[in-house]
Amino acid sequence: EQGEAIDAAAFNARATALLDLAPAAGGSGAIPPRYQFSTDRRLLLIEVGSEMNLGKLPEIQPVLTHLYGVGDRVRREFPDVTIGFTGLPVQYVQEQEAILSNFVLVTILGFLGILAVFIVGFEQIALPSLSAVPLIMGILWTFGIQGVVDPTLNMLNLLFPVVLFG
Repeated sequence: EQGEAIDAAAFNARATALLDLAPAAGGSGAIPPRYQFSTDRRLLLIEVGSEMNLGKLPEIQPVLTHLYGVGDRVRREFPDVTIGFTGLPVQYVQEQEAILSNFVLVTILGFLGILAVFIVGFEQIALPSLSAVPLIMGILWTFGIQGVVDPTLNMLNLLFPVVLFG
């Protein structure tokens, strides 16, 4: 139920009761709508919803962190149970983590790639290398202004170096 924390015994009892209600087990089929079993009774889908709108997706991170912790506890107590999370909030958080963890490497590789194209295209090293100085200054100024205006990093403001490189 909402906001309820249950121990392993209560979880087992509730899961067994839900399985007994399933039509495949000869039950009444009156399973609450937030629980759905697959026909072979090997998959239980528990829908967790939020009243949060899409504009507040960054605020869902602490909730998902808590849910991941719950999933880890269930995995430890029931090693044969596979738990997964899906949906727009989960996808948003995973994309944010992937972008932030790879951003520095991708930015450096992109910068070096553009510099290599300039060096090959102009057939010299000096002038293309000098053109990198204002590019780096532009990126530093952009991130400095972003840090003052909106210090959170997201996909939109991480796109600026790519636009400046291009």
